[in-house]
Order: sequence, then structure tokens, then C-alpha cells
Amino acid sequence: MRCPKCGFTTFPHAATCKRCGRPLRGTGTGPRSEAAPAPEQAPSPPPPASAPSWWGTRLPPDVAGQLDPETLDLEALSLPQTILEARAGTEEPAAADAATGASPAPRYGGFWLRGMAALVDAVLVGGLALLVGVGAVVAAARGGALAGGLDAATDLVAGTGILLAVAGVSLAYHALFTGAWGQTPGKMLFGLTVARAGGGPVAYGEAAWRWATSWVALGLFGIGLLLIALTPRKQGLHDLLADTVVLREPPGSS
Repeated sequence: MRCPKCGFTTFPHAATCKRCGRPLRGTGTGPRSEAAPAPEQAPSPPPPASAPSWWGTRLPPDVAGQLDPETLDLEALSLPQTILEARAGTEEPAAADAATGASPAPRYGGFWLRGMAALVDAVLVGGLALLVGVGAVVAAARGGALAGGLDAATDLVAGTGILLAVAGVSLAYHALFTGAWGQTPGKMLFGLTVARAGGGPVAYGEAAWRWATSWVALGLFGIGLLLIALTPRKQGLHDLLADTVVLREPPGSS
């Protein structure tokens, strides 16, 4: 720093000139004033905590900050509208059914399930018919032997007896089981029940008529039975003629 009076050069921090004693502060060549400190910036407030929602998603801070957590409908905000509509479509009917006591839609026995049940019944009927048929053959053979030997008439009687035994056992089997419980043993095994198409159990006469029409369905090259796989309520020709349906028991029912 240079003294404006005598021109003596001295230290910048000196208050007076070392030669003439003139005060040096306040002049244009005096020491530079220290820069004023920059104003401190207020810390930015932390972003509002977003409310928890389904599947670990978070609401945007601008949305969460404008909503009152006490009245916030988290489910409506966090789930897409399509999902909410889908959930409402599945939950509301179930709740309505529970409130009104309405029964669920019936489930019908399909072609293959009924076929396996019929196979079990055929084995049981065949075993019973065999016992009855053997008795008829033995009786016919004894009659022929007593008459002097077996002939064509005796064979015809024996064959007719076997057919009648099979038909009689099959009719009694299906009519009694279906009329009493709505199920043959084969249908019991696979959870199937025969009922009227309009609702209610099947009577013994209706069960016998259904058995008779089943032979009609089988005799048309099996086309009458194939209707089970084609009709909305899984009805074969014998079901349509007898006005019956075959229902599947709901899971967990005894």
C-alpha cells in the first residue's frame, strides 16, 4: 500500500504510514473489506412420507402430501381401477349369495366322469347277473337231463333265462339305487347324483323309465350317449326323455 501523502510504500494491513504517520484506513487504496458471508439457505423440508399400499407400491409425494392419512382410501388409490372392478365382480356376487342364502350354480357330470361311473356299475351288474344266470342255466340243464337230454329248446330256455336275468338285475339295480338315493354305487364313487331337471329327487318309476330309455340311447350307435358331451346341461338322450340331469356334488360335501 502507498501513502497518498509522502508516497511511502508500507504493508497493506498498516493503519498509518510508517514515515509520515498519515492514517491509511478510509482511503481508496486501503485494505479491501471482507466479503459479506452468503446468506444461509433454509434446509428443504423432507418429502412427505407416502402412505403404504398394496404390493409394496408407494403413492407419489405430491399426492400423499395432499391427502389426510386418517381419511385416505389406500385400496382405491393404490390398486388400478381394472383390478378393483375385477375384485368387485368376484366378491360382490359371493357376498350377495351369502346374504340372500342363494345356492351356487349347479355343476353337471360330464361324459368321461359318467362313463367311468357306468363302467363300475356294469361290473357290479354283470357279477350279480352272472349269479342269477348260472342258476337259470343249471335249472334248464336239470330239466333237460330229466327229460332225456339237452336239446335246442332247452338251450333257448337257458339263453333266454340269462338275458332276462341280466335285464332284471340291471333294472332292479338302477331303479332301486337311483330311486332311493339318487345314486348307483358307481355314481356314489365319483360324486354324481341323478335329479329331476326341474329340481328334486327322482322317483322309482322315473328311475325305471330312465333305465329303459338308456338302452334306446345306446342302441342308436351310441349317438344318444354322445349328447352328454354336446348339450349345455350334459344330458344324454335318456336324460332328455326322462327329464333328468346328473349333478356333481360340490367339493367337500359328504
